[in-house]
Amino acid sequence: MVLSETHTSVGISCLVVFLAALSCTATTIPQIKTPAPGFFRLMLGDFEITALHDGTVPFNMDEIMPTVPKEEMIHALHHEDIPLPVTGTINAFLVNTNDHLVLIDTGVGILFGNCCGLLQANLLAAGYRPEQIDYVFLTHLHSDHEAGLAPHGTMAFPNAVVRTSQPEVDYWLDAANRVNATDYWKQFQVKQQAH
Repeated sequence: MVLSETHTSVGISCLVVFLAALSCTATTIPQIKTPAPGFFRLMLGDFEITALHDGTVPFNMDEIMPTVPKEEMIHALHHEDIPLPVTGTINAFLVNTNDHLVLIDTGVGILFGNCCGLLQANLLAAGYRPEQIDYVFLTHLHSDHEAGLAPHGTMAFPNAVVRTSQPEVDYWLDAANRVNATDYWKQFQVKQQAH
């Protein structure tokens, strides 16, 4: 888990540099600037950011975080009145730089079943089409962040250049890391290979 958090930090740092570089080009994509159910918009400087809801899923935290003693986790969650399993919201973020559309993460697609896979519909409801996306930036390669990239074996964002950090690629392409994953994470690896 620590390695993945480190990779996420590296990925976010790379994203900031990438977005800064994109802001130097000269085309204009109109910004919409209004929210609606399924998405939320805010401005960050000159960038319009749209949070796109992909779905909610119950997470068994003891399986996701096996190094935390179960009793300690239950006590902490109970103290905050959070029931188990914890309901997690899966989101992606569309950044309109005025020049480019950058999608940060792609949600879970069809991997978790009927709970999710709302990203495409919410992207359309937000006023954008999948083919308009110029870049997809994957912060890290957990299935709830990348499985919406090609949920039916076809690229969901056909014109996008896909980027992630090199440490993420190196980690997930190392067969030893796949073998050493917990049973919880292995189940998603098997499903990803089947799609």
